[in-house]
Amino acid sequence: MMLRMIILITGATAGFGLAIARRFGGESNRIIAVGRRKDRLDALVKELGANAVHPIAALQSEYSLWERRVEKHVLPAARELGVGFVPYSPLGRGFLTGTIVVDALEENDARRRHPRFSRENALQNERIVEAVRDVAGELGATPAQVALAWVLSHGNDVVPIPGTKRVKYVEENAGALGLHLTADQFARLEGLAAQTVGERYPPETMALIEQ
Repeated sequence: MMLRMIILITGATAGFGLAIARRFGGESNRIIAVGRRKDRLDALVKELGANAVHPIAALQSEYSLWERRVEKHVLPAARELGVGFVPYSPLGRGFLTGTIVVDALEENDARRRHPRFSRENALQNERIVEAVRDVAGELGATPAQVALAWVLSHGNDVVPIPGTKRVKYVEENAGALGLHLTADQFARLEGLAAQTVGERYPPETMALIEQ
């Protein structure tokens, strides 16, 4: 039986992933698709030399109501190259659901080290959640569904991957597919990213992302 592969190339395993793509890229039945997780446009364009090895099917990067930097360069580049876009953390690591109490996070929860989840910043970022909650109330939906509907409204090539451990949240998230934002609601949500307080990662992680 022939082994068939879907490869996701990330920062830590980029060399290995590209080596596998080069090894089997000429055997079209062996590799189903190659995906890439990247934040920087210059690195993306450089490494899309992998397109010559095997077409890249999708690019993964963070994208949500409170994190939109990919709109400047990365998302346009992906679209120009015909590469699908897979936003991770479309719910802002849970914050946009309106259910997160930062003081109640477990001591080993990584979000405790994220600037946006500090007590001071979280209090200010709560206004973002309130705006999402207002729209949700108008639609008879949950804040999570509104946040996902906003992401989904940015194109058929945008396929968010909200993480969850429970079936009920999978079902709730799926409800975003049938949600339609009015022009007024969309406009109110569009400005929320500019109100976000705090970086997406701790300084040492941001340094790695931006280098």
